[in-house]
Amino acid sequence: MKPNRNPRRKPLPTRAPAPRLQAQSLAWLVPALLMAAAALRLARHLSLTFYNDDFVFLDAASRRSWPEALLHPLRLGGYLRPFSRDIHFKLMGDLAGMHSLPYHAVNLALLLGCTLLVWALGRRLLDERAAAIGAALFA
Repeated sequence: MKPNRNPRRKPLPTRAPAPRLQAQSLAWLVPALLMAAAALRLARHLSLTFYNDDFVFLDAASRRSWPEALLHPLRLGGYLRPFSRDIHFKLMGDLAGMHSLPYHAVNLALLLGCTLLVWALGRRLLDERAAAIGAALFA
């Protein structure tokens, strides 16, 4: 571009650089794709009913009070899982009764939330690619 030597002439307008797609603007894409993939994979579970040991856990949770569920978790099957089994089934039993859809919806929401946490942790400790791979394997 030649310099403007005539003082009465207006300077030529400069062309703004074309906007580039920045990595920051696509930061939402990876977690969104992870959430969509996990939700699609598990969406069919929303229509299922209870099965196998769910009935044992539902029965045990319905027979216990909240203080019992919180202070003395059951060791059904030799495993101690106070939150993922005792408290979860007690809370969901009080809220949803014997309707399986809310149980499955809460489980799906928990999976999606944990997948996001795995992705965020991977981004912080490693890099974007490793975080996406780790979260995809988790989901």
